[in-house]
Amino acid sequence: MFILPGYIIREKLLDSDMIEIYKGTTVGSKMPVLIKKLKEEASSPTNISRLVHEWEITRNIELEGILKPIKLEKLMDSYVIITKDIGAVSLSHYIKDRIIDIDSFLDIAVQLSETLSKLHNRGIIHGDIRTENILIQPDTNKVQIMNFHRAVLFPPKINNQTAMPEGIGDYGNDYYSLGTMLYEILNKTNTSKVCDSEVPETLWFVIMKMISHNPDERYQSAYGLIYDLKKCNYQWSHMGRIEPFQLGQADTFLHFQLPKEFYGREKEIDLLKDAFERVCNGEGELLLVSGYPGVGKTMLINRVLKPIAIKRGYFAYGKFDEVHKNIPYAPFVTAIGSILKMIMTESKEELILWRKKIFKALGSSGAIITELIPEVELLIGPQPPIEALNPKEAQNRFLMAFSNFIKIFAEKEHPLVLFLDDLQWADLSSLKLISHLCNDTGLNYVLLVGAYRNNEVSEEHPLSSTIKEIADEGVCVENIALSSFNKKETIEFIEGALCCSKESASLISDKLYRETYCIPLFLGQLLISLYENNILIFNAENSSWELKEESIRGIQIPDGIAELMFEKLENLNEETRD
Repeated sequence: MFILPGYIIREKLLDSDMIEIYKGTTVGSKMPVLIKKLKEEASSPTNISRLVHEWEITRNIELEGILKPIKLEKLMDSYVIITKDIGAVSLSHYIKDRIIDIDSFLDIAVQLSETLSKLHNRGIIHGDIRTENILIQPDTNKVQIMNFHRAVLFPPKINNQTAMPEGIGDYGNDYYSLGTMLYEILNKTNTSKVCDSEVPETLWFVIMKMISHNPDERYQSAYGLIYDLKKCNYQWSHMGRIEPFQLGQADTFLHFQLPKEFYGREKEIDLLKDAFERVCNGEGELLLVSGYPGVGKTMLINRVLKPIAIKRGYFAYGKFDEVHKNIPYAPFVTAIGSILKMIMTESKEELILWRKKIFKALGSSGAIITELIPEVELLIGPQPPIEALNPKEAQNRFLMAFSNFIKIFAEKEHPLVLFLDDLQWADLSSLKLISHLCNDTGLNYVLLVGAYRNNEVSEEHPLSSTIKEIADEGVCVENIALSSFNKKETIEFIEGALCCSKESASLISDKLYRETYCIPLFLGQLLISLYENNILIFNAENSSWELKEESIRGIQIPDGIAELMFEKLENLNEETRD
């Protein structure tokens, strides 16, 4: 125990890795309080500042669902936070010796989800949701979130319309942690089999959606999660069972999103997957994806090839830039640099092996690569200067060194996908390097992917000449030409975006099909623009977005994607626009 003037300390309520919480009363009024203090061994300046940070964050929040502090008191060289004691216990202690029934579980889940949503609307991310940081009143099932010392402040969400992003320190992380906690409680309930029936399957599906490994498969809004939990709660309390229903449908209520599915690209997806399988067998090739700007070349590669390449090998991405196209080899530097950053996270033993591979591949030419790609020096250290040669010999030496360097990333155990975007802006030096790589490496275990705008590449363009030279040398060159949506694909895209019937999508597509040339990027950006201008309205009764017929007739379509983006810029405030 410890002494705090003005308070009587009675018993310890919670003991965690960093903090202790004690029950007590004030000396005068004998009001029951909770006293939160740092453990003696945890009283570092950093942790003391975290405690003060918690006080600053929570003292002005009026929410029933959080444990609000009353005072910040000095205690020797540290501080303690005083809160009112409402007779609650930690959820970790509460569930230790009892099973929570389905009614109580749903009640707790809804409360916590709503409280997190309200916190997020205020720009507060808790960052440490677990049973030890939840208080529950045994008589009422009222729960409160406490321990905000790891909380992070973000810009507030507007009308709960921001999607829940994924990653450390963001809104989505709180819901993922909540899902993990609820899963543990539900799993314990299901294992005990003390309830009248097992946990309903649909409720399991809700929790599993919260903690899906794929962020895109999780709930995309707080509203979507709360809606499904309340639907489960209503069915359970009124019918004693939970009927199957489509989860996450309410995510569309407050946040318009373009569909993540591909439309009209089934053949191209199969071609990409087949090409990668051939590469895994050592049969590399040059794969070219062409099409008009906005047809989805980059998206197709990133959505299809990138995940399978990362799973079985390496995926490197570089993009040629129209403004900086006179900088030779820039996309190669970016691409290989990204692989090296991944390698640097491997074990010490693995790094030693990589160092040996690089020395063996480069020999005395190490400085050629370290000057171009600085990350290499982190692995092999500074390299001795190279002999000066005439321009022609120096270029040949560079091409050979780079080709040998690339080969170490492309092996049977880890094939390499090297994706170079916007080849129509490639400089002559980079085109020569591409040609050399294709011929010298034989593209063994390498899938070299290039995307370009075919409307900007004539027969006289240097890229056309390079492709012809590579093919004439006997290298396998695969071509995928992406086109705009046809009428059927346009209807399917709109149907997926608006969650509406095929009939409604067909009506809307009649207008958009003619005006957008059915370029997927233009079509998608136009739908977003209609949403932002309140022309797209959500119909809760039909669970779909819709345009009134009179609105469709009055839509003024910008003349091309450039004009549409210009209109978007016009709507920004002056500072942001500058």
